Parts: sequence; C-alpha cells; structure tokens
Amino acid sequence: MKYMSANELENFVFHDAQVVSKIEDDDLIFYIDCLNIHKNTVQNHHDFDMRIDGGVMTFSNFKLDWIREVLPVMTCEEEANYVKQSQKQLIDRFEDGFRIFRLDYKQGLRSTCEICCDSWSGIVFEAGISFDDVKVEWDGYYSKAWYELNIQYDVNVLFSVDKEDVVLPLHVWQNDEVEDSPNRRICATINGLEYSSENTETMEKAVLDLVQKLPKNYKIKTCQSCRHGNFCPIGDCDNEIFCVKDFEPKQKSDLFFVTEDANERAKRSHTLFDTCSEYKAMKRGYYTYNEAPEKFNL
Repeated sequence: MKYMSANELENFVFHDAQVVSKIEDDDLIFYIDCLNIHKNTVQNHHDFDMRIDGGVMTFSNFKLDWIREVLPVMTCEEEANYVKQSQKQLIDRFEDGFRIFRLDYKQGLRSTCEICCDSWSGIVFEAGISFDDVKVEWDGYYSKAWYELNIQYDVNVLFSVDKEDVVLPLHVWQNDEVEDSPNRRICATINGLEYSSENTETMEKAVLDLVQKLPKNYKIKTCQSCRHGNFCPIGDCDNEIFCVKDFEPKQKSDLFFVTEDANERAKRSHTLFDTCSEYKAMKRGYYTYNEAPEKFNL
C-alpha cells in the first residue's frame, strides 16, 4: 500500500471507525473504514484531518487480555452469570465486524490498547489487547474527516475604514457534508448590526457578497483584494490565492508556472483573509487574474 504508519496510533482518530477483523497466526488484523488521520503528520500533507477507507491495521503477536460486555444495570449475581455465559460469544464478535467508540493506546515494550466497540448485532463491549507492534497501511484518502465537514471559526481581517486600518473579526461557516454541494457563509458585526453573506459554494463568492453588503467606507485589505493576489488559471483550492508581488503579470499565461509548479505554489499560497505590509489595493490598469476592483468597492 502507498502509506504506512508504525506504532503511531496517536496520529489517528478512531471514533466511529468501522472494522471487520480476523486473527491470522499470531496477528490481529483490522480491515478498517472511516478511520481519520490528523493533519500535520508525515503521511497527511492536507490542511485537514483526512478520512481513510480500505485501511489495514495489524497488531503483531497480539494477545486478548480481557473482554467484557458493557452491561445494563444488574445485580452482582445476574452480572456474574451473564458474563460467564457471554464470554465465548464476545470473543466471536471480536473476530467479526464492529464500530469503534474509543481506542486508548499505550506504547511500550509490550504495547496495549483498550477498545470500546459496538458490534453489528448491537452489543457494546470493551476489550484489552497487548501486542509487540502495530502498523496501519492505506492507499489514499476518501475525504476530509467527518468532523472537518461542518465547521465554524472566527478570523480577524484587516479593513480600511475612513483610511484608518481596523481589524474586524469575521465569523465563517464552512459546510461540506453534502457531496458536490459545498456551502460557505461569512458574518460580520459592526456597531451592533450584523452583516451576512448569502450561502455560496466558494469562500471567494462569500467574501465578495459580504463586502458588497458592508458600509461603503469599509474596504477589505486582504490577499483577495490585493493587486498581487491572483488565482490559478487552471484551478485552485477553496480559500486559496497566490501572491506574485515579485513580478507584474501582464496576461493570464504569465501565471501558469507560478501557480502550477508545486514548489512555487507552496511558497506563494495564501488564504483569502491573509494580508501583509506590501498590500496594494487593486487598481484599473494593473492586470490581476481576479475580480475587478469595483467588486471590492475599491
């Protein structure tokens, strides 16, 4: 497989991961879907935690140390009888399919995991295993992690208000739960009044819509409204723009290399809300592969 992580389970989020397992020789093997890996790890170069489907997790030289059902309220005698009768059934379920609620990992000479699961038959159980090593292998990424698909956050954005710089906090909604139908909205509060963009499919359109609704003396001063800020002619990620302050493009073709080459993209990429001391407002007569200055009330 393309990717492999060894003894680094802390890099993964197991909640709601779906598993079909089997025991092979001395190894416990999880065939796992809906597993999420954190961003900023060696294997995940995305800006988000990402979902993995079709992963294989192998616990080498494993031992099932204990297993028990999460029981409803019972007397001590009822619980003792139930546990005795269900122990073999639980082990069978552990070798079947289940969904993980929680996985606690402790690394050592002999590492351990405590796992809380929900079997396909609806039985909630916990298990403790020990093993020598664990590796996770996968071929690629399915999507953003489920908890990255509907997020809200605040971002401080620079505006010019009557020629004075003012930092205005914006509240951003970003929803990607419906495939091929992203939703973006931005809200600002000025002097007790709330201004909100319409729901749009890109952050670019949400910014433009909000700017048109703000008081006319509020001029946004970000990479999106900067003379140096250009989009990629053949496409870019949402909320991404490229800085070309080191040269002045005259036409679209001048931007191909600096927005397509991986190294150039990495050093020039910014969010639409970024800004710097070299900001210059868009102006008629200067080519920018972006919107017209009027769209920003410039």
